[in-house]
Amino acid sequence: MVRDTFCTLPRATNHIGRYTPAVPAPPTTERLPARWLLDSPSWQWLMKRPMPSIGWPHVSLLLLLNQARDPRHRQLFKLARQLLEDEKPGLAVVTAQTACEVYAEVAITEMLKARSLGEFEDVIPKLLSGFSLKDKRGQAVFHALTGEHIQQANFWKGYHEHVERRHAVVHRGLDVTPEQGAASVAAATEFFEYVATTWEKATSRSLKTR
Repeated sequence: MVRDTFCTLPRATNHIGRYTPAVPAPPTTERLPARWLLDSPSWQWLMKRPMPSIGWPHVSLLLLLNQARDPRHRQLFKLARQLLEDEKPGLAVVTAQTACEVYAEVAITEMLKARSLGEFEDVIPKLLSGFSLKDKRGQAVFHALTGEHIQQANFWKGYHEHVERRHAVVHRGLDVTPEQGAASVAAATEFFEYVATTWEKATSRSLKTR
């Protein structure tokens, strides 16, 4: 069983009393930008797939499209696990990767804001080709913000295989086994944990330099 990595987290204030996230979790009370999610190839492919008329996955998709209060990455990851339990591993792989990229986009956007870079906060994310963090440009931005080389992390091999699996499902119609689906969900979990940890460290460093 894959444990739920994310939950509602405490708040904290910095040295001047201004509110800042104690840990890097997207706030549940704000509407997160839906541009990338709705435009992403993974999401568009997923929405073309037949969905059950009744049941949890269908309800979750409706909640997502209506900007539910639950952060997008967490809701998508819940859906991925449910799809895996429902013996739809291919859909689980695609949804898990969409969750990873949504979370990476939020992390990078918030870390840029923490640097107080002005107009560059909006420009830099738009220069990236995506948020899988598999391309050199995305890895360079992540390293600049966190000081970490994500491609050298212990989980990277499994994550790389997962992303390649996602591409095979979307572009070549790969028939995914339950074991492969479970491996992708596990890889997504490790991705979340790594990004959350490095995001928290980067946020702490930014506060100390103010």
